[in-house]
Amino acid sequence: MQQVVLLAGGTGERFKGIGTRAKPLIEVFGSSQILWALKGARLSYPGSRFFIAARSGLAKEIEKSIELSFPRFITEYVDVGNSTAGAAETLYKFLESSRRVDLSSPLVSCDNDCFNLIQESQPGNFLTAVHSVNPGHCFILSDKNNYALELHEKSQVSAMAISGNYGFSEAKVFMDYYTKSKFQAKERFISSVVSEMLRDGIKFKLQNTSDYFSLGTPEEISSLNKRILNYL
Repeated sequence: MQQVVLLAGGTGERFKGIGTRAKPLIEVFGSSQILWALKGARLSYPGSRFFIAARSGLAKEIEKSIELSFPRFITEYVDVGNSTAGAAETLYKFLESSRRVDLSSPLVSCDNDCFNLIQESQPGNFLTAVHSVNPGHCFILSDKNNYALELHEKSQVSAMAISGNYGFSEAKVFMDYYTKSKFQAKERFISSVVSEMLRDGIKFKLQNTSDYFSLGTPEEISSLNKRILNYL
Protein backbone atom coordinates (compact mmCIF):
# COMPACT_ATOMS: atom_id res chain seq x y z
CA MET A 1 0.00 0.00 0.00
CA GLN A 2 1.19 3.50 -0.82
CA GLN A 3 2.27 5.65 2.14
CA VAL A 4 2.07 9.45 2.28
CA VAL A 5 4.00 11.57 4.78
CA LEU A 6 3.62 15.30 5.38
CA LEU A 7 6.83 16.93 6.58
CA ALA A 8 6.98 19.61 9.28
CA GLY A 9 10.49 19.37 10.69
CA GLY A 10 11.82 22.88 9.98
CA THR A 11 11.74 26.14 11.89
CA GLY A 12 9.55 28.17 9.52
CA GLU A 13 12.03 31.04 9.29
CA ARG A 14 9.96 32.99 6.75
CA PHE A 15 7.17 33.42 9.31
CA LYS A 16 9.24 34.48 12.32
CA GLY A 17 7.82 37.61 13.88
CA ILE A 18 4.37 37.02 12.32
CA GLY A 19 2.07 35.86 15.09
CA THR A 20 2.90 33.23 17.68
CA ARG A 21 1.96 30.02 15.89
CA ALA A 22 4.42 27.70 14.19
CA LYS A 23 4.34 27.81 10.38
CA PRO A 24 2.36 24.57 9.81
CA LEU A 25 -0.33 25.83 12.23
CA ILE A 26 -0.79 29.29 10.73
CA GLU A 27 -4.46 29.67 9.86
CA VAL A 28 -5.40 30.11 6.21
CA PHE A 29 -9.11 30.59 5.48
CA GLY A 30 -10.05 28.81 8.69
CA SER A 31 -7.73 25.80 8.34
CA SER A 32 -4.14 25.35 9.46
CA GLN A 33 -1.50 25.40 6.75
CA ILE A 34 -0.67 21.70 7.16
CA LEU A 35 -4.36 20.84 7.09
CA TRP A 36 -4.59 22.35 3.59
CA ALA A 37 -1.65 20.19 2.52
CA LEU A 38 -3.40 17.14 3.97
CA LYS A 39 -6.66 17.97 2.18
CA GLY A 40 -4.82 17.98 -1.13
CA ALA A 41 -2.98 14.76 -0.32
CA ARG A 42 -6.20 12.95 0.64
CA LEU A 43 -7.75 13.83 -2.71
CA SER A 44 -4.58 13.01 -4.67
CA TYR A 45 -3.68 9.67 -3.05
CA PRO A 46 -6.92 7.91 -2.01
CA GLY A 47 -6.55 4.59 -0.26
CA SER A 48 -3.09 5.43 1.09
CA ARG A 49 -1.81 5.38 4.66
CA PHE A 50 -0.99 8.87 5.96
CA PHE A 51 1.75 9.99 8.34
CA ILE A 52 2.92 13.27 9.89
CA ALA A 53 6.62 13.93 10.62
CA ALA A 54 7.17 16.96 12.86
CA ARG A 55 9.86 18.47 15.04
CA SER A 56 9.78 18.15 18.83
CA GLY A 57 7.17 20.32 20.50
CA LEU A 58 5.12 20.58 17.32
CA ALA A 59 3.94 17.02 16.65
CA LYS A 60 1.33 17.10 19.43
CA GLU A 61 0.01 20.51 18.35
CA ILE A 62 -0.34 19.34 14.76
CA GLU A 63 -2.11 16.20 15.96
CA LYS A 64 -4.68 18.32 17.82
CA SER A 65 -5.28 20.45 14.72
CA ILE A 66 -5.73 17.52 12.34
CA GLU A 67 -7.80 15.31 14.64
CA LEU A 68 -10.49 18.00 14.87
CA SER A 69 -11.14 17.65 11.12
CA PHE A 70 -9.97 14.10 10.39
CA PRO A 71 -10.19 12.01 13.56
CA ARG A 72 -8.19 8.76 13.52
CA PHE A 73 -7.21 9.35 9.88
CA ILE A 74 -3.44 9.61 10.41
CA THR A 75 -1.65 6.27 10.81
CA GLU A 76 1.16 7.73 12.92
CA TYR A 77 2.50 11.06 14.17
CA VAL A 78 6.29 10.89 14.35
CA ASP A 79 8.49 13.25 16.38
CA VAL A 80 11.74 13.68 14.42
CA GLY A 81 13.56 15.53 17.21
CA ASN A 82 14.90 19.07 17.03
CA SER A 83 14.49 21.20 13.91
CA THR A 84 16.14 19.55 10.92
CA ALA A 85 18.39 21.00 8.24
CA GLY A 86 15.73 20.54 5.56
CA ALA A 87 13.01 18.30 4.16
CA ALA A 88 15.45 15.53 3.19
CA GLU A 89 16.70 15.19 6.75
CA THR A 90 13.13 15.32 8.09
CA LEU A 91 12.11 12.49 5.75
CA TYR A 92 15.16 10.41 6.64
CA LYS A 93 14.57 10.83 10.38
CA PHE A 94 10.93 9.94 9.92
CA LEU A 95 11.85 6.70 8.17
CA GLU A 96 14.38 5.93 10.90
CA SER A 97 11.95 6.63 13.74
CA SER A 98 8.56 5.43 12.50
CA ARG A 99 7.21 2.22 13.98
CA ARG A 100 4.53 1.73 11.34
CA VAL A 101 6.00 2.71 7.99
CA ASP A 102 6.82 -0.10 5.55
CA LEU A 103 10.26 0.57 4.06
CA SER A 104 9.65 -1.78 1.13
CA SER A 105 6.43 -0.04 0.00
CA PRO A 106 5.93 3.10 -2.14
CA LEU A 107 6.23 6.43 -0.34
CA VAL A 108 5.09 9.96 -1.20
CA SER A 109 6.69 12.91 0.59
CA CYS A 110 4.62 16.13 0.77
CA ASP A 111 5.67 19.62 1.79
CA ASN A 112 3.46 21.10 4.50
CA ASP A 113 3.19 24.54 2.89
CA CYS A 114 1.31 23.87 -0.35
CA PHE A 115 -1.92 22.33 -1.61
CA ASN A 116 -1.47 19.88 -4.49
CA LEU A 117 -4.22 18.13 -6.40
CA ILE A 118 -3.00 15.30 -8.63
CA GLN A 119 -5.36 13.50 -10.98
CA GLU A 120 -4.93 9.73 -11.33
CA SER A 121 -1.60 9.53 -9.52
CA GLN A 122 0.38 6.31 -9.92
CA PRO A 123 2.70 4.75 -7.28
CA GLY A 124 6.39 4.77 -8.12
CA ASN A 125 9.09 7.34 -8.73
CA PHE A 126 7.54 10.67 -9.67
CA LEU A 127 7.70 14.44 -9.15
CA THR A 128 4.59 16.61 -9.08
CA ALA A 129 5.08 19.61 -11.34
CA VAL A 130 3.55 23.04 -11.89
CA HIS A 131 4.21 25.96 -14.23
CA SER A 132 6.18 28.52 -12.24
CA VAL A 133 8.24 31.71 -12.41
CA ASN A 134 8.87 31.72 -8.67
CA PRO A 135 12.68 31.84 -8.22
CA GLY A 136 12.35 30.03 -4.89
CA HIS A 137 11.18 26.82 -6.55
CA CYS A 138 13.17 23.83 -7.76
CA PHE A 139 12.98 23.77 -11.56
CA ILE A 140 12.89 20.69 -13.78
CA LEU A 141 14.48 19.86 -17.11
CA SER A 142 12.64 16.93 -18.70
CA ASP A 143 12.65 14.86 -21.88
CA LYS A 144 9.90 14.53 -24.49
CA ASN A 145 8.37 11.61 -22.55
CA ASN A 146 7.95 13.74 -19.43
CA TYR A 147 10.74 12.14 -17.43
CA ALA A 148 13.00 14.36 -15.32
CA LEU A 149 16.54 14.86 -16.58
CA GLU A 150 17.89 17.45 -14.12
CA LEU A 151 16.70 19.39 -11.07
CA HIS A 152 17.89 22.92 -10.31
CA GLU A 153 17.11 24.42 -6.90
CA LYS A 154 16.27 28.13 -7.05
CA SER A 155 17.52 28.44 -10.61
CA GLN A 156 14.89 29.01 -13.27
CA VAL A 157 16.07 26.81 -16.12
CA SER A 158 12.58 25.93 -17.41
CA ALA A 159 8.91 26.78 -16.99
CA MET A 160 8.22 23.72 -14.84
CA ALA A 161 8.98 23.38 -11.13
CA ILE A 162 8.41 20.79 -8.43
CA SER A 163 5.14 21.54 -6.66
CA GLY A 164 6.09 19.86 -3.39
CA ASN A 165 5.39 16.12 -3.75
CA TYR A 166 8.01 13.43 -4.38
CA GLY A 167 7.11 9.80 -5.04
CA PHE A 168 9.50 6.89 -4.39
CA SER A 169 8.90 3.30 -5.47
CA GLU A 170 10.33 2.12 -2.13
CA ALA A 171 10.98 4.13 1.02
CA LYS A 172 14.23 2.31 1.72
CA VAL A 173 15.70 3.47 -1.62
CA PHE A 174 15.39 7.08 -0.46
CA MET A 175 17.23 6.15 2.76
CA ASP A 176 20.06 4.51 0.83
CA TYR A 177 20.56 7.54 -1.40
CA TYR A 178 20.23 10.04 1.41
CA THR A 179 23.22 8.53 3.19
CA LYS A 180 25.44 8.93 0.13
CA SER A 181 24.15 12.29 -1.14
CA LYS A 182 26.58 15.20 -1.15
CA PHE A 183 24.48 18.19 -0.14
CA GLN A 184 25.86 21.41 -1.61
CA ALA A 185 23.60 23.80 0.32
CA LYS A 186 23.05 24.36 4.03
CA GLU A 187 19.47 23.21 3.57
CA ARG A 188 19.13 19.52 2.75
CA PHE A 189 16.71 19.40 -0.17
CA ILE A 190 14.92 16.23 -1.26
CA SER A 191 15.75 17.34 -4.80
CA SER A 192 19.43 16.74 -3.99
CA VAL A 193 18.67 13.09 -3.20
CA VAL A 194 16.55 12.72 -6.34
CA SER A 195 19.39 14.25 -8.38
CA GLU A 196 21.72 11.50 -7.11
CA MET A 197 19.15 8.93 -8.20
CA LEU A 198 18.79 10.54 -11.63
CA ARG A 199 22.56 10.39 -12.11
CA ASP A 200 22.36 6.65 -11.45
CA GLY A 201 19.75 6.23 -14.16
CA ILE A 202 16.70 5.94 -11.90
CA LYS A 203 13.74 7.50 -13.70
CA PHE A 204 11.23 9.96 -12.24
CA LYS A 205 8.03 10.70 -14.14
CA LEU A 206 6.52 14.20 -14.00
CA GLN A 207 2.91 14.32 -12.81
CA ASN A 208 1.21 17.64 -13.50
CA THR A 209 -1.02 19.19 -10.86
CA SER A 210 -4.65 19.86 -11.77
CA ASP A 211 -4.74 22.47 -9.00
CA TYR A 212 -2.02 24.00 -6.84
CA PHE A 213 -1.76 26.68 -4.16
CA SER A 214 1.46 27.76 -2.49
CA LEU A 215 1.30 28.76 1.19
CA GLY A 216 5.05 29.02 1.66
CA THR A 217 5.46 32.74 2.40
CA PRO A 218 3.36 35.47 4.07
CA GLU A 219 3.13 37.20 0.68
CA GLU A 220 1.73 34.10 -1.01
CA ILE A 221 -0.86 33.63 1.71
CA SER A 222 -1.97 37.28 1.59
CA SER A 223 -2.53 37.06 -2.18
CA LEU A 224 -3.99 33.53 -2.17
CA ASN A 225 -6.59 32.74 -4.82
CA LYS A 226 -9.91 32.14 -3.05
CA ARG A 227 -10.50 29.22 -5.42
CA ILE A 228 -8.86 27.17 -2.70
CA LEU A 229 -12.12 27.47 -0.75
CA ASN A 230 -13.63 24.97 -3.20
CA TYR A 231 -11.69 22.32 -1.26
CA LEU A 232 -12.96 23.12 2.23
